[in-house]
Formats: sequence, C-alpha cells, structure tokens
Amino acid sequence: MFIIKWFVIAVLLLTVVAVAAGQLGFLQGTAPTDLGAGDGKLKPPSMTETASRAKPRCTPITRNANTRTSLRCR
Repeated sequence: MFIIKWFVIAVLLLTVVAVAAGQLGFLQGTAPTDLGAGDGKLKPPSMTETASRAKPRCTPITRNANTRTSLRCR
C-alpha cells in the first residue's frame, strides 16, 4: 500500500509539473514557415529514404495460375 500511495503522488506531481510547464510557455515551439501552398504549388517531398512517395513502385507477383495476383511495393 505504501508503494501505491507514493506512485499515485508521483504521477499526480508529474502531471501538475507538465501542465504548469505548458502554461508557462516552456513547451512552446515554432511552426515551420514553408508549409502549405506557395506560388500555387505544394512543397515537394524530401528526398530521404523515409519520405513517402505519391506513387509507390509496385510490381505484380503471380505465384501460379490458381492463386491471385498480389503486389510487391518498394
């Protein structure tokens, strides 16, 4: 029971500290300036490995005549 009491107190204290930090402005950030449309066009995606593409490169895979064709996307 002693541990549960201190655990609840610790969770409540962390919650109060997090809310106070947010209200005091310690968790503020700045919005990116290059979001949205510019000159009637959207910003192109980055060319990194993790960036998503509009059209994934997919090739059909057929195992044999009895199975359905599935897609392999890279």
